[in-house]
Amino acid sequence: MHTDTSMICSVLLVLLWGLATGINLSPCLNYKGSDLKEAAQSVAKCHQEIPVLEFPKSSVGLRRRKREWVIPPISHPENERGTFPKKMTVQIKSSVAKETPLWYSITGEGADQPPKNLFTVDRNTGWMYVTMPLDREKKDKYQLQAHAVAQDGSVKETPMDIEINVIDQNDNNPVFTQDTFLGSVPEASNKGFEIMTVTATDADDPNTDNADIRYTILSQIPALPYPNMFTINSVSGAILVEAEGLDREKYPEYTLEIQVADLQGKGLTGKGKAIITVTDSNHSL
Repeated sequence: MHTDTSMICSVLLVLLWGLATGINLSPCLNYKGSDLKEAAQSVAKCHQEIPVLEFPKSSVGLRRRKREWVIPPISHPENERGTFPKKMTVQIKSSVAKETPLWYSITGEGADQPPKNLFTVDRNTGWMYVTMPLDREKKDKYQLQAHAVAQDGSVKETPMDIEINVIDQNDNNPVFTQDTFLGSVPEASNKGFEIMTVTATDADDPNTDNADIRYTILSQIPALPYPNMFTINSVSGAILVEAEGLDREKYPEYTLEIQVADLQGKGLTGKGKAIITVTDSNHSL
């Protein structure tokens, strides 16, 4: 019981710290259930994972040396809302600050290079800020360097590389590559005959479900002799004959309304059209 009480007290202190520093710790409470101990463990674990980018320890004084290690990439979401500048969960830190006051700065794309001042840093605390929403489709990563210099000039840390990766949000509808797809099929074709393939693109991150698209047929005109004369491969976009009975004299042309959706068919959508002409069996494709 004493252990649980101590843990709960600790998480309350962490949350108060988040309020004082302006850091949003609400994602840390992403757990299932309502157990308070589990909530405490979730927040405590998340707090431990907040990046602190600490310069490699070294002796005081101006120096030149190889970098001893590389900071893992920092991730930050695109399309953030709210008041800017917004504090990031990234802090630059030097152990030398325990001995002498330091000033922190950043250089590189998004800092002193275009787009300038997109990222800033509190020169005294090392906390980094973003000044406007990021757009992954315009730029998906930024290469920066962090610097720490003693206010009296006695210490100059070797610059530290920082890479900021922009986390993709599902903010782009998939789009068909053509307004209308045209294809033809012999009237004597059997079930499974492949007529054509439709294609679509999605501007979101191709390595995420945000750009993982699926195809469907919404309607068929005319809906004769059966309403489902054709089917579509949801992954490849290939349109195939689903039922026998194509008759060029009665139904020489079909119009299919087709749809593509991201998130494996459950997300944002785009619509298109496929026109299929029925030909004589001896017609050469």
